[in-house]
Amino acid sequence: MVRTNPERREALLDAAIELLAQRGARGVTYRALDTQAGVPTGTSLHYFRNREELLKQLAYRVLKRYKQREDRNRDAVAAPLDREALTTLFQQSVRQAIADSTLQTASIELALEASRSPDLQPIMVEMTRTGISDDFSDLAARQGADGTNDLTMLYMALHSLVTHMVLIPGALPVTDIDELVAHFIHRLLPEQEPDTS
Repeated sequence: MVRTNPERREALLDAAIELLAQRGARGVTYRALDTQAGVPTGTSLHYFRNREELLKQLAYRVLKRYKQREDRNRDAVAAPLDREALTTLFQQSVRQAIADSTLQTASIELALEASRSPDLQPIMVEMTRTGISDDFSDLAARQGADGTNDLTMLYMALHSLVTHMVLIPGALPVTDIDELVAHFIHRLLPEQEPDTS
């Protein structure tokens, strides 16, 4: 069994994320990755037995970094996740996603690659579901039958916003991202009537 260094593997995958964002999936080759990571030729081949394995591990690394960011954001807002807490959470998530354009672009490239590679599909589903967490499911249940649809529409609207801001900056007539996020949420998620029972 080939012994590998976990820290070196992680560093290679982070370099692969940069490469993926710069060149797309076709640009992620062993030689390009070794150059990007500043390691001797052949190093990445030692860690990833084939290109499919490299892309799969790359997708898991993107998912891990995404989950870490979202967990930190969720820990920073109040529970339960009412409309105002949800607004704060999404504002922070959207700002960070736009600021970390490399990770966002890499995830978009992976989604495109997954449309041609069934092995990547389950990972991309998990990545999408990370954005629609148990907290949102609880909120949907409290809002009734339309809650899940409303939250799915909200997620899709904000994902599209981030995608446009990262890939085509300056194309949208938007200057205040926080205000737009709040507008989405307040339009899609009406304030709940107080429980008087």
